[in-house]
Amino acid sequence: MNSLNSNQSTTPQKTLSIDYSTTLEDNFHGIQEIFILDAKSFLPKFLIAFLSIWLFSEITEINLFYTNNRVEVYSIQNPNAIAIDNATKYATFETKKKNFMVKKHLLISEYLIKNGIPTTAQLSEKEATSLNIELNDLFIQYLIKNNPDMSETEKEFFTDSKFNIVLNALNEQWENHIPFSILIAKTISSTNYGKENSGNNLFSIKNDKGNLKYYDSSADSFDDFSNQLISKIEYANLFVGGKNYVHWANQINTYDCNEKDYAVFQSSCGQILINIISELNLDLLDY
Repeated sequence: MNSLNSNQSTTPQKTLSIDYSTTLEDNFHGIQEIFILDAKSFLPKFLIAFLSIWLFSEITEINLFYTNNRVEVYSIQNPNAIAIDNATKYATFETKKKNFMVKKHLLISEYLIKNGIPTTAQLSEKEATSLNIELNDLFIQYLIKNNPDMSETEKEFFTDSKFNIVLNALNEQWENHIPFSILIAKTISSTNYGKENSGNNLFSIKNDKGNLKYYDSSADSFDDFSNQLISKIEYANLFVGGKNYVHWANQINTYDCNEKDYAVFQSSCGQILINIISELNLDLLDY
């Protein structure tokens, strides 16, 4: 017991000493240096991974070799990449639609303010044509060329200067108050995107003998179709009831559809017009 006490008394006491001369700032710099080193090693890997994901989602065919002035293409068929690509296209198109609507409203407002009028119906013919040319360009740029559901042949129908259907429909809408969407949908259903067009007759209008009419220009075809609707008392209520394309389509279905011509679609021609308008967002230019 005594020996134990003596050993305890002779054992030197160990004390914990902290050097406070190393400040928090020094420690922080050390941590900062470690963080910078980690970031330097991490960022390149992260960027490479990010770019790889983007590349494979956007590009389904990559040129791996170039030999003897000939490109050998190796396809990468990645279902996930294709799904991502499709989702990106549709998301991009939805953004295009929103951008189109903003630009359309700004453009129309600009013309109204410049001319000091409350409605586009009060524009002069010159100003209305100028507005419609700009709307034509916006519509084709945002809603036709970027539409992932349309084939190149279908897009060409909208951009072909021979038909000029967007501008013709806009001008008829301003002059005769027939919805743009109805006019365009009718040309599509009547000619199958211009493939079955004959004699600039975009509405399959027939003469008194039951034969298809011929026109000098597609604009003349638009004029004749509009005049036929205007001259029929059955459509009078539509011209004062706004531009509800569903009402117009149903009325056309009742009075002007030859159901034999639409039997192949297994649907009424009025419903076909509604479907076309909905699928192609044609009502966005009903104003």
